[in-house]
Amino acid sequence: ERIIGSTILDLFEKSKAEIYKEADLDLLKKAGTQVYESKVRFNDGTDHNVVFRKSVYNDGGGKTLGIVGLIEDVTDRVRDKENLLQINRIYQLILENSIFGISFIQNRKFKWANSRLGEMLLLPLEKLQGASTRIMYGSDELYEQLGREAYPLLDKGQPYQNTIQLKRSDGTLFWSRFIGKAIAPEDPQEGTIWMFEDITDLKNIQDEQKMAEMALKQSQANLLALIENNDDCIWSCDTNLIITAYNSKFKRRLQDLFGLNLEIGTKISKLPGVSFSVWKERFASVLQGQKFLSVDVFTE
Repeated sequence: ERIIGSTILDLFEKSKAEIYKEADLDLLKKAGTQVYESKVRFNDGTDHNVVFRKSVYNDGGGKTLGIVGLIEDVTDRVRDKENLLQINRIYQLILENSIFGISFIQNRKFKWANSRLGEMLLLPLEKLQGASTRIMYGSDELYEQLGREAYPLLDKGQPYQNTIQLKRSDGTLFWSRFIGKAIAPEDPQEGTIWMFEDITDLKNIQDEQKMAEMALKQSQANLLALIENNDDCIWSCDTNLIITAYNSKFKRRLQDLFGLNLEIGTKISKLPGVSFSVWKERFASVLQGQKFLSVDVFTE
């Protein structure tokens, strides 16, 4: 009842009513149809997104009689669209600031990649998009091998991961750890998502650690060989005066003198003729950087 007989100026705020009026006059002049979006305030005070759909009607003889229109409330649809855009902006922010190189691949071609992957491969994204993934492998053999290994697993819905050297556009190699998974295993044409991590620095550290460990083991082996081939009786003990190492000469001498079968872990106090307290004092002096020379008499 309130709407019937009202004008546009009666129903809408003045600024928008003037816009709607101009649109209606233009429609009456040109005839046809008209569709546009706007935001209107409902009677309860809430703002709603709406779509106006208008068309002129005539008396059948071509004389325009007026305008018939439809107002569609699309607030929920607009809100959903805005939420989706916001989510997409968040995802895009995450992807572009990730420490991982991320790509969408179809038929072994890059369809999309983030900036980080471009940095890893030293390629601008416009050159990366649409390029074959062959460009990041050091050889055709490696490219074919990875395909044979990865895609049977991806087709089953399983992830594929590996650590190999990939190639940059300048020909240099870098160590990369990566993982890929199919978007829809039942339809390989949907493509796969891959994440790449540059672990060159970590790999170098690991290699250095391995080399250091090998050097330490070699030094230990050299020291043991030196001790073992020495003509003197050599042995060592810990702070509790427990035997931790000895050479064969020392073990044979104890066997010859006392028939004692020496084992690692034997306490010095268990050795025949050795005073534990005396050796404890000697050991304490050694820990202080002193040396001592003694002559011990062993008796059967």
